[in-house]
Amino acid sequence: MSIDEIKSQLQAELPALLQQDTDFRHWLEDLIRRTAVPAERFDDRFDRMLRELAADREEQARKWDKQDRQWEEQNRKWEEQNRFNHQLLDEIRQTRTRQEQGIGALGAR
Repeated sequence: MSIDEIKSQLQAELPALLQQDTDFRHWLEDLIRRTAVPAERFDDRFDRMLRELAADREEQARKWDKQDRQWEEQNRKWEEQNRFNHQLLDEIRQTRTRQEQGIGALGAR
């Protein structure tokens, strides 16, 4: 007899057997009590898991906040570098304009 056949037979015959044989019913209830996870233990485990999830969520939020601060700092540095680059580019343009004016003045002599 296969496991599926045993399950089918239990599902079909167990309700009537439990009503007819109280000793068997008490034995089965005792077996279930000994093997099943008590509700208190389940609740404790569930509460512990919820606390762990909350702690993990808080830790991830702290990590994201730190990363956001690092990105903001990097953006500030890039903006500062861009301002410096634009200032340097303006100086190069001014120097080029003066050189072109100097060359133009030499040609006019």
